[in-house]
Order: sequence, then C-alpha cells, then structure tokens
Amino acid sequence: MEKNAQMLEDVKAILDEGEHIVVSIKPNKKRFVTLNILLIFFITGIPMIPSFLIGLLSAIDVIRVTDESGNKDWVLPIGLFVFAGVALLMALSFMIVGSVRYTKTLYIVTNKRLMVRSGFIGVDYKSLHLEDVSASAVRVGLLDKFCHPNTGTLIFGSASSPIYDQRNGHALAFGFYHVDEPYELYKQVKTYLKPKGE
Repeated sequence: MEKNAQMLEDVKAILDEGEHIVVSIKPNKKRFVTLNILLIFFITGIPMIPSFLIGLLSAIDVIRVTDESGNKDWVLPIGLFVFAGVALLMALSFMIVGSVRYTKTLYIVTNKRLMVRSGFIGVDYKSLHLEDVSASAVRVGLLDKFCHPNTGTLIFGSASSPIYDQRNGHALAFGFYHVDEPYELYKQVKTYLKPKGE
C-alpha cells in the first residue's frame, strides 16, 4: 500500500493545473506476473527439458554418441546443455522483467485523461485525453478466466491511436492490462469519457 501511495504522489507531480486523479488501478498480480511466468516456463520448458535430458543421457553414455573414429562425441551434449541453459536464462529474464514491471505499473483516470504508468529501468508514462477517446473495448482471454476474480484488459483508441492497426494487422498497446472485474471497471471508466464538444 505504501508503494502505491508513493506511485500516486509521483503521478500527481506530473499532472496539469486543475487536473486530479479520479481512479487509480493496480493490475492483478496473479495475472500480470504469475500466469505469465507459468506460460513462459511452459513455452521454454517444451524445448528446454528434453534438450537437457537428452544432453544428460548422452553425457553419461545412456545414449551413446560417437564421432567418426568411434570416440565419445561431446558436441551434442554440450550443444544441448547450452541450448537448455539459454532457454532457462530467457525464462528467468522474462520473470525478472515481469516482476519489476508489475511494481512500476499503475493505471490512472484523471478528470482530463487516461494514463499508464509503467517501466523497467525507469518510469514511463503514456496518456490519452478523455475527449480524444473515440473507441474502447474489453478483452477477456483464456488466462484471464483462470484468475479469481476474472481479469481482463480495457483497450482505448483515438483517431491518432486506433485500437487496431489496419495497415499492419495487429492490436495497438494503449490499455489497462490484466485488471480485476474488467466489465465493472469498463462501465466506471466510460462515465468519464467525454466526446469532443461536450
């Protein structure tokens, strides 16, 4: 709680005159960190575990690997150990990055804009003025269904930053990711969105 209070003080320091925080949201830790780590270990574990086991079995001669002259060949076991080690390092680095990013991430709704505070080495801010939001959506994926309460992502778009990039064919990144009760939060945030001219 103390960390969140410090983050809010940091956010207040960059607000415009007359701007104040209406809602602040911390992403769900289980979804943001834990389930992503499990997914990463699952993806890296598929090649890592068999590579390590085959390398180990060939190193201890359960699987006999020889060169052309019949001598023990160490190229395969060493190569498989290196491959497994790289996969493990990748998994660990993703785990560290995800944990650090979680501690720095906060979603903010002010009376003027939507803000995302995040970062890894430093602290980054992205914002979208409320009057510029022309589209919004809620996304609830398979991993979100494993969380209790359900989590999801709120996506916001404007004319200059659409929700979906038609030209490149992928979703763009401005959103409140892995938040609790996404439909309730979506209804709440929508009450602050004001189309231009209102």
